[in-house]
Amino acid sequence: MPQTVDVFLDPDIGIAISNGGKEHIKVLEIGKLLAKSDRVLMVYQHSARGSFRERLLKITAAVSLDIPGVHCAVYECGQVAVFFISLSKVRIHEIKNALKEYLRGTADSRVWGDNGAS
Repeated sequence: MPQTVDVFLDPDIGIAISNGGKEHIKVLEIGKLLAKSDRVLMVYQHSARGSFRERLLKITAAVSLDIPGVHCAVYECGQVAVFFISLSKVRIHEIKNALKEYLRGTADSRVWGDNGAS
């Protein structure tokens, strides 16, 4: 796959932070897709049992820990979320700004990021 294209993934369940099955994408696989590029990887995430926000925070922490220099924004809506993950802080910042502009008043609770991507 060319390193210059953005990628949208819709695994059956989402991102695995530990040993996941075929229905997950693993953090190591995300790292390989981002290697030496400024692409944005968008990953659709289903809710899990328990606190959904807590699960999303664990995923962003695992991605940030295991992929050096990564930046991440999350669009959370009900029982689903979309992760925007990139090595480019600028691209993640632009995505967050666009989502906040589009969502207006509801953005503060639905769009957030980690690792300095705000």
